[in-house]
Amino acid sequence: MAAHILVVAPTRWELGGRRVKTESAILATVGIGMAAGPALTTLIKRHRPELILSVGVAGGLAPELVPGSLVVCSAANSASQDPWLVDIAEAALDAGWFDVCSGGFRTVAEPVTTRAEKRRLNEEGDVAVDMETSALAAAATSGQVPHCAVRAVLDGPFDALPASVNTVLDDPPRKALARTAGVALRQPRELVAYGRLARRSFTARRALTYAIPVLIDAFAGADQSRARRESSG
Repeated sequence: MAAHILVVAPTRWELGGRRVKTESAILATVGIGMAAGPALTTLIKRHRPELILSVGVAGGLAPELVPGSLVVCSAANSASQDPWLVDIAEAALDAGWFDVCSGGFRTVAEPVTTRAEKRRLNEEGDVAVDMETSALAAAATSGQVPHCAVRAVLDGPFDALPASVNTVLDDPPRKALARTAGVALRQPRELVAYGRLARRSFTARRALTYAIPVLIDAFAGADQSRARRESSG
């Protein structure tokens, strides 16, 4: 897939700490929430990718998941994803000694902040929760482009998020920091919660930083192998 893997994430932060710019991939952001779907549609028309890899952070629902674990999406809101791509991603990450599993994603409109809600979603069969994957999968399907979603766990099933996290999601970093400081001054307990979230964020971002190049190489190599098999056959 020479220069035609499109790697997308809701924010630049979720594209990892390195500039992952290779001949095999184009990196772009699509925004937070369901608006990511239309944004991806625009990118598909602009770049005409042969494969889409969506990355970012998610809430972990399965008991074994911890911050920094990687989850490959096998179904988005019960819609099955390409099993060939799921297998490639999971095998590549497992070979790289990442903590990885695959399973169903639940896409929701707002962050799931409580342990009880995470437990309920897990009991319904999902292993991770985010705010974009089903919209991205639908846009990829509409554009007839194969899609694979991989997320790093930000908060595990036993981690509660700050109650006010919804208020800072769409803010740019500096404004989000100022708003967070204001919330912490009014509600000191929230300061502790944000401190824990910051530590988990570092762990999740580090996992993405190392995983994204591995995934790009795996998908590029798998496509080249398939092309050689088809040409020889």
